[in-house]
Amino acid sequence: MQEWQNPRQPKEYTIADLKVTGANYLDSTIILSVAGLQKGQKFVYPGSDIFSRAIQNLWRQKLVADIKIFVTNIIGENVSIEVAVKEMPRLGDYKFEGVKKTEQEELVKKTAIAKQTTILSENTRRNIIDVTKTFYEEKGFYGVNVELVEKPDPVFKNSNSLTIKVNKGKRVKIDGINFFGNENVKSVKLKKQMKGTKEMTKMTLFPSSYVSTYGPIKHYSFGEYVNDWGFLTGTKSLEVLDPYFRFKFFSSSKFNQKKYTEDKEKVLGYFNEKGYRDAQILADTQVIQDNKMYIDIKVNEGRKYYFGTTTWKGNSVFNDTILNSILNINKGDTYDASILNKALGIEPSQDAQDIQTAYRDRGYLFINVTPVETRIYNDTIDHEIRVVEGPQARIKNVNIRGNERTKEHVIRREMRTYPGALYSQSGLMRTIRELNALNYFEQESINPQPVPNQNDGTVDINWNLKEKSSDQLELSAGWGGGIGLTGTLGLPLITSPLKISGKRSMGSAAGRRRSEIKPACTI
Repeated sequence: MQEWQNPRQPKEYTIADLKVTGANYLDSTIILSVAGLQKGQKFVYPGSDIFSRAIQNLWRQKLVADIKIFVTNIIGENVSIEVAVKEMPRLGDYKFEGVKKTEQEELVKKTAIAKQTTILSENTRRNIIDVTKTFYEEKGFYGVNVELVEKPDPVFKNSNSLTIKVNKGKRVKIDGINFFGNENVKSVKLKKQMKGTKEMTKMTLFPSSYVSTYGPIKHYSFGEYVNDWGFLTGTKSLEVLDPYFRFKFFSSSKFNQKKYTEDKEKVLGYFNEKGYRDAQILADTQVIQDNKMYIDIKVNEGRKYYFGTTTWKGNSVFNDTILNSILNINKGDTYDASILNKALGIEPSQDAQDIQTAYRDRGYLFINVTPVETRIYNDTIDHEIRVVEGPQARIKNVNIRGNERTKEHVIRREMRTYPGALYSQSGLMRTIRELNALNYFEQESINPQPVPNQNDGTVDINWNLKEKSSDQLELSAGWGGGIGLTGTLGLPLITSPLKISGKRSMGSAAGRRRSEIKPACTI
């Protein structure tokens, strides 16, 4: 072996020999491939970075705990390289402490841990902790603590045994959800928006003594109940009884952080629906007292807004009067961006007609509608709706796939969209209903995929249908007219189902039988 020749003067070397040491489970070929090293590879020393890049490449895979690269021999321009790795420890024996056996089985599935297969990386450890915490938090436990204890496993090489110690904390139920700062929107309405965060059932003569740091909790008093004639409505009656009686038998009162975060967004969405588009949640907290949780949410409603004047720009197919009629939003209506977007067709809606659908029914598939707030004064917002109508689109091809038993002409005769015709949104919807009425195809598959081509102003419509299974046997029986026994046997075949009907007259001395076989339908 010789030393580097004049390390201050760059010289080209060749990797003549290459080996990996320390690998027990990982394949040496894979390690060298990831590292980017191979026999015959040339490099310049000093100046080359192939070894530093090799170490970085291996680190990125997170499969090894330590990497070192040695030059073990130099003969002329040939060098021998050793890549010494220390693999991440594998999971040996493992056990859970503080959990039930059935819970342990579920946790093993959720964490996806297995002996001698799982690599104990930092990501693995973090995943075990996070999954275990989430598992018990979803069951209503609050303050879950998970501790991992590792030690070398004498049974398996380069493996650690793992003890997962779980302190579930306290199982708590939500006793109260309190809103602060809402003057115009009632708390009971806000609570209804929180579909995943519900209060527990309650029957008591002694209301909760909980005191919030956000201020006094406002309850619907009996005096307000009488003045509002609340006894005439069930909602107000339940509201006044809430501190003493609450019926929630069919809803969970466990606290789930993920659902709670989603519910806060729903609360803000409800404020926006009521015109309070600047509403904010300033702060929120969860307090546990006597194994019960109290959720406090401090809000700022902001000002209530209303729709002002709506003007149109770029429309030529429909005049302003027709568009305003379809929009159906008048000056002075409570502002709700969602209502505006649904009326324009920007957001999906249950309504049969919106601005974009009206255009598409006339072939304007490439329609683009953009609402712009042009003026905000006091509590009123004016809008300008900018319309880019684009060219009319004609249907080029109607492609049908998935019909193995049903003849194509049977499907096409139900369609209201034809090649060469102008595209029509309502025609497409009617075709869906007609195909669904045939009862030949699975409903989920009757979902056309329009493929527009703006370059030539055409659109292809693709139907990827899935036929219903026909390997069924239908048998039914009953009394006909009180005197006869009737039965039906349905045998759906490849081409069409057959029905075998028979009737026996109970009043006939000879017991005459009649039967007939006829197809129920023909495709």
